[in-house]
Parts: sequence; C-alpha cells; structure tokens
Amino acid sequence: MGVDDGEGLPLLKGAWSVDTPDKGATAISIDAGVSHLEISGLRMDGYVFGIQARVTKGKALRVELALKNISINNCRYGFYLSDCHNLQIEDCILKHYTKHGFRLDAGCSNVQILRCVADCTGDDAEWETKTELFPFGYILNNKGDGCTDVCFEDCLAVNNLMPLQTTHYKNGDGFVVEGNAYDVTFLRCRAINNQDGGFDLKVPDVKLKDCVALRNTRNFRIWNTGTLDNYIATGGKTGIWNNGGPVDVNHSTFCNLTGAAVETDDRASFPLTLTACLISGAEKTTHHSSKGTAVFKECIVVEKGGDAKAPAYIKPDPKWDGLGDAMNSRTYPDKGFKGWDNKD
Repeated sequence: MGVDDGEGLPLLKGAWSVDTPDKGATAISIDAGVSHLEISGLRMDGYVFGIQARVTKGKALRVELALKNISINNCRYGFYLSDCHNLQIEDCILKHYTKHGFRLDAGCSNVQILRCVADCTGDDAEWETKTELFPFGYILNNKGDGCTDVCFEDCLAVNNLMPLQTTHYKNGDGFVVEGNAYDVTFLRCRAINNQDGGFDLKVPDVKLKDCVALRNTRNFRIWNTGTLDNYIATGGKTGIWNNGGPVDVNHSTFCNLTGAAVETDDRASFPLTLTACLISGAEKTTHHSSKGTAVFKECIVVEKGGDAKAPAYIKPDPKWDGLGDAMNSRTYPDKGFKGWDNKD
C-alpha cells in the first residue's frame, strides 16, 4: 500500500516511449499462483504494461486479488490480466495509453471493476495521432478461456480515438466484450466520445442498467442477446445497433442522432423490442439492412421534422457528461431515461 507523504502517492517511473509502443518494461508482474494480494495507492508512468498477469498454462491460478487506487499514465496497456479469480479493480484511473486501458485477456472469473476511468487521449489532439489501431477503454478478450461473471459499476470510458486510421471503417471503442464471455453486467457506466462503439458487446444475454452513451459513432452495439434498462444514447450517429437478438430495451432515450435511433444488421433475425422509450431528434427512427425488425410498445417518437423540443429535457447540453437529471423529460416523465449521479 502506497501512502501519500505530502508529495503524492509513490510513483513507479519507466522509460517507455509512445514512439516505440511495443518496447519497454512492465511495472508490476503478478506470477502464477500469487493469491490473497492487495496492491493499492500507486502511480505508474512510462511502461508497456502497468500491471500484467499472464496466462498460467496449467500452473496454479491467481485467487483473491485486489487492485485499488492506482493511476497509470503513458503506457501501451494499463491492466493486462489473465487467469485471475475473485478479482477486484477499484478506483483506478488510466490516461494516455496507446492500445487498451483495462484488458482481461483470458480466464478471469468473478470480477468486479468499480469506479474506474479509462481516458485514452485525455482530450490531447497530439496523443490522438499516436494511438494504435483499435484503442479500447475496457475489453474482455476472446483469447483462450472466456471471462465469466464480470460486473462493471460506475465506470467511464472516454476518448478512445484513432482518427488517422486509413481504412473506411475506423474502430475505437469504450467497452468491448467478446463472444466467449458470459454473465456480464454493466451498471451506471458511461461511454463518451469514442471513435466507433460506446458499448460493443458480443456476449450473449448481456445486461445493462442506467448506462449512458454520448457522442460515439454507434452508441450501443449489441451483437447477440441482451436486456437494457434505463439508458440513453445521444450524439453521434446510431443509438442502438443489433446484429443478433432478441434484445429488450426498456425506459430508454435516443436523441440528437445523425443516423437511426434503432438499426439492425444482416444477422439480426429476432426483434429488438422497445418499451416505454423516448425518441427525438434522430435522422430516422429505424434502419433495417436485412430481416431484422423493431417493435415499439408504449413509446413516444418525435419524427424528423417534428418538434424536437417536445420532450422538454431539463437541461440539454451537447457537452453533457452523463450525470444527473439533465436529460429527463418533463413532458413525458414516465418515458425514457431517468438520470442518476454517481458523484454521491
């Protein structure tokens, strides 16, 4: 446990350079079999990996690990962890990484990630030119054994950007979950200003509650099945995109979108059902590229050209940070998103 003696928490300082991102040291490596360990109260700067735990390859697994109050700046990966069981990551802040902030690579189970921040560029336009392909804030990877029973609470993923990608499809996501994970839950999480997806989730039966996606190209991408309660997608192009289904969306808001509020893609053969939702200020309500469909139940839809101010949001602001009741509707209090504030 690091202790602030008046000059800040202890700092581990490396020599990593953003110009050669794959070369350099690891700040802390947790070996196979290391268990019942807490690491807290540290700063790290200038490493390829901040904290790394490699795949155990048949060796003793890691059990009961806690990583708390750790800040990591200037790195390729902040956390890169495999085969960790009963893992807690709390109050950690990552800024200025070139690849991934929090990466659970394989075989992690019973994981809680609480009150963490992954800010790839820190609003630094120069850093945006240094990031690598596919910058992600948080990722449950599909390498080896899947990650199971993972809960994200009060986490923020912001500015995962790589605008200099030369391909037509430019990636960079806030939260990514690959398809071999299961039992994954998001509670009061926010994805803001990411290159492509705010939440890019391929896992079956994913659950999201009280989540916010702002100013991402495609705010919510659900590739399989899931349930989404009380969320909002505003700014960017697409509200929710689905390529599987069925998906249930309840008491949620879609507004100020340059594309469709609801979009289904080629493999979306089951309906996306919206109940008590509110849609306003979108270029179009739905877009279906194949046989996917959307079903609306007890929803309010303000079509393009209608009165975009009709919902009477309490305090609409294009720079909204996702906290509080600013986007609650005064006209339709029983429809759409109801705000919360995790600053308490």
